[in-house]
Amino acid sequence: MKKTTILLIAVLFMVIGYAAYNATINIYGNALLAENLSDFKVYLSNLKVNGTEVEGISDAKDEFTVEDINGNISVDIVNDSTEYDTEAYLDCDVNQSWSFDYTGAVQTFTAPVTGIYKLETWGAAGGGAQAGFGGYSTGNVTLSANEQIFIVVGSAGSISTNGNNGGGYNGGGNGSNVSQTGSGGGGATHIAKTNRGLLSSYSSYINELLIVSGGGGGSTSTIHDNYGVGGSGGGYLGVTGGYLNQLNWSFYGTGGSQTTGGVCYLYDTNLADSGSYGTFGKGGNHGYESSSNVGGSGGGGGLYGGGGSSRGHGQAGGGSGYIGNSLLSEKVMYCYNCAESSDDSIKTVKTSCGNSEPTANCAKSGNGYARITLTSAQSAITTDKVTITAQESSNQNIKNVTSKTMTCKLKVNKVSRTERIYNGPTEWTFDYTGGEQIFTAPIKGNYKLEVWGAQGGTGSTSYYGGYGGYSSGVISLGNDNKIYVYVGEKGKNLSSSTSGLVYAYPNSGNLRITTPDSYNIDFSSGGGSTHIVSESGNLSQFSLKLNNILIVAGGGGGACTWWLADNGGSGGGYIGATTTKNYSNGTITNNNPTGGTQSVGGYGGGNLSGNSKESWLNGIFGVGGGSSTTKESASASGGGGFYGGGASWGGSAAGGSGYIGNSLLSEKSMYCYNCEESSEESTKTISTTCTSTTPTANCAKQGNGYAKITLISN
Repeated sequence: MKKTTILLIAVLFMVIGYAAYNATINIYGNALLAENLSDFKVYLSNLKVNGTEVEGISDAKDEFTVEDINGNISVDIVNDSTEYDTEAYLDCDVNQSWSFDYTGAVQTFTAPVTGIYKLETWGAAGGGAQAGFGGYSTGNVTLSANEQIFIVVGSAGSISTNGNNGGGYNGGGNGSNVSQTGSGGGGATHIAKTNRGLLSSYSSYINELLIVSGGGGGSTSTIHDNYGVGGSGGGYLGVTGGYLNQLNWSFYGTGGSQTTGGVCYLYDTNLADSGSYGTFGKGGNHGYESSSNVGGSGGGGGLYGGGGSSRGHGQAGGGSGYIGNSLLSEKVMYCYNCAESSDDSIKTVKTSCGNSEPTANCAKSGNGYARITLTSAQSAITTDKVTITAQESSNQNIKNVTSKTMTCKLKVNKVSRTERIYNGPTEWTFDYTGGEQIFTAPIKGNYKLEVWGAQGGTGSTSYYGGYGGYSSGVISLGNDNKIYVYVGEKGKNLSSSTSGLVYAYPNSGNLRITTPDSYNIDFSSGGGSTHIVSESGNLSQFSLKLNNILIVAGGGGGACTWWLADNGGSGGGYIGATTTKNYSNGTITNNNPTGGTQSVGGYGGGNLSGNSKESWLNGIFGVGGGSSTTKESASASGGGGFYGGGASWGGSAAGGSGYIGNSLLSEKSMYCYNCEESSEESTKTISTTCTSTTPTANCAKQGNGYAKITLISN
């Protein structure tokens, strides 16, 4: 296909850009959609993920929501306006975070792509009225695509009932309800490279832990201003629990560190039983003062758990956090009113922020939480602005997107239909190639279609195959509309002394010799038609779908000088041309083949069987007449066309007809060599004596067919 480029003032249609998947889309911009809904309407359609259409577009067609994306997304933006073009683009916020609430079980995260992931964990708070907060830890780690890591989220401690209980999931120590009712400690939250279950299972595998946030210590079941609060968890050292500062009464638990668990005190410096001490991954249970038959609260879970308390007016310690794995970078721990450290492996920052919702750099009340965020991918995407003309659409695409969710807003501006400069080609030409050729309209506009059928074959230097016809018309095409072009081939020759089968592409009648003779007669096929259709396929496929046929130029009939020498009938026009001399056998006076018409194929000529016409020589819809599989070969086959020309046994064949009957065509006409004329709009035919090997408007064609498409206006 050849292209000629000139500068033309036209409406420019740009179909470039991106689309969003996993998106909630609303229409924004300078235009108020409500002001002119009758003539300015833009909406979303045809949402696809990795080529598969998915649901999610709202009833109003102005937003959609889909979750979990790893691949390619496309969506159509449709401008259903009648008077306005629109400028549109998508403004997208990419949410690449995966969240993990407390479930009471191990949870798994599989990295969708190789990249840097931010890990955030919040330990759970202790139980009771004055419980310690859970700590916050964060750090970045590099994960490979499909690599798995494992998350355990701690639960909050609760007030102890019916004995020794109330410890939170993942290491919270138990409290006691004896006399002075205590509460359990909060569980830790951790992320590991392996799945060993609870944090306490990693005592010999600490290198497999990526990050830990300590849980808060448990407290008394009722509020008492003098009793202090449970020690908060997190940081390199959990916070010691509060106590009643009276005489030498203490009864509190200390916080867990990076190497040991917290302990539980009775009076002053006297230690309670070892069961109240924190250990790796577990907070200590309540201490028990046997002489007074009272018990206290459990320590918070953590890398090392906090110590329990031994009375209700002494509170338990918080568990420690952990960021010591060398795989972590940009790492830090935050804890409520805790000791600070600037060392990289235990960096701890004190905070007075405590929140029931998971908040970066804040301690947490209630259950623990974890969040994983892909930080090495885009967090926002703004697509290129596209101009979409009235009654047109633009397919938007984004490739290789990885996200948990992506929220996009469709932004539009109303544009009046003014002229813009179009610098692309305005003329496209199509030679014979032996196959389908596709034309895609670069902009919406009026295009002139011109087609020339191919000439029939000949084995003589004195007689020519029928010339191909010429058809033209104007059609309106939308931006990116596709039409399909089939250019006819000049007719071929086949000697009677050689077996074989030949025809001219795409649809002349065939010549077939199954039993060679010694006469060495040249038989000739008709020429192929040239046609343009709106759907891929040869002309003969559209007998029940005439609306798909845009334009046809008929091919000429083959010439044969075996019996009675004559030229082939030319193709094109509303009826293909015939010949004047054919073999006579019997009493039939007119043995000449006829050209294809607008409703029937041409009849075969010559009398192989006396007075009986041979129907196998007839042309049919889209194909010229030719040889039969069971009969002798035609001496010349008919030209291809809307209806094919008739073949001949003993002479030359007729041409196939052209077609301009599609109502989408305007300014249409057909020209053919020495043919019948018509003044009807749908069959307008003009006879000409102009022929040329070069495709020339209003002239019949020698040689192969040809097609040309020209953008003439918009």
